[in-house]
Amino acid sequence: MERATPPCSSIMRLMILLVALSLGSATRAHAESELSEHTAVSMSVLSTLGSWTLFVAGATSGHTGGVALGFVGTLLAPTTGHWYAGRVVTWGLATRLVSVGLTAVGMLAVIDELSCHSESCTSEPAVWLVPLGIAGYLAGTIADIYTVPGAVRDHNSRLRDISIVPLAQRGFGGAGVVGRF
Repeated sequence: MERATPPCSSIMRLMILLVALSLGSATRAHAESELSEHTAVSMSVLSTLGSWTLFVAGATSGHTGGVALGFVGTLLAPTTGHWYAGRVVTWGLATRLVSVGLTAVGMLAVIDELSCHSESCTSEPAVWLVPLGIAGYLAGTIADIYTVPGAVRDHNSRLRDISIVPLAQRGFGGAGVVGRF
């Protein structure tokens, strides 16, 4: 007897493929050439939207693999434009990582509070870490996407700092190094 494929399964596979392709394409930037701000922003925005879509689709369909991959995508995808521009770690990524920790501690406090049956429970202040962590996660996502054009401009300006130019005169040829120091 053949198992029926859930209708969401093909959408999940497509989303997983799109997220994987967008995350993988961030490593293809060439250090010697100018980069496109539009490409960098598109990478960050589209891979982030795809990751959130995968996360939500996985959560609503009960597909834990989609939830897990979508979560990892939402953590890393906003940074893909920065990776394209040569930046590995950003403030937005660091903020999202810290926010995951805050949310986890807050969730443990919520679980502890719900399982406590006495008046001596003291984890109530830690419960506020959940909304703080979620807000930090979203702020880190927005910060990474917002700062992508600046990362590309920084990369492109570094290319213009030092250049090797050909020199040609009658009876003389060579190369010269010019730069901005």
